[in-house]
Amino acid sequence: MAVVMNRGIKRARERGRWTRNAWGKDAIKTIDAIRSWLPPSVMKLKSNLTIILLQLLLATAIFAEKSSDDYIADLKSEDMNIQIAAARKLGASKVEKALPDLTALLKSPATDVQVAAATAIGAIGKKGAASDELLALAAGSKSGLVKYAAYVALANTVDKDKTVAYQEALNKELASSDPLLKDLASKLKKEDKKAKESDQG
Repeated sequence: MAVVMNRGIKRARERGRWTRNAWGKDAIKTIDAIRSWLPPSVMKLKSNLTIILLQLLLATAIFAEKSSDDYIADLKSEDMNIQIAAARKLGASKVEKALPDLTALLKSPATDVQVAAATAIGAIGKKGAASDELLALAAGSKSGLVKYAAYVALANTVDKDKTVAYQEALNKELASSDPLLKDLASKLKKEDKKAKESDQG
């Protein structure tokens, strides 16, 4: 295993595929430095579990930094936890090219994934992004949390030609038995009214 790790480290060094650690040094250089600190007697024990684990831990840092494309690919994972983590990262980074895949996740059978996807779409904030899908989610979901996330996302992204449908949906929530949804609908309608008055002024 140590031999495999050594080969992987060598290839990573050659390709330049490593990221910077907390000390601002290359992970590869850190591994090399640690090797230089160890006595020859220890280094000769290639099967030594400590050396193997140490190299594995540090080498993992080499590939820890993902690109936006990697996170977009994670949205298609069969593991919902990976999907949720990817959605949060893409939303926080406002990656617009992730919108099609995030929109697809609104139809996930897992409510936690739906919430993460809706939240990410809202965070990206592109007007017109997934308006129909978010409206459908808000109207059809039985989960108050999903509805909440969908409406918050719509507040940031709803297109002008969907404003009427959005307002009608909010009006229905004003009669909701869910106090949180009712309060949200009231606040969103007030914010929308202020925005319209500001535009007219």
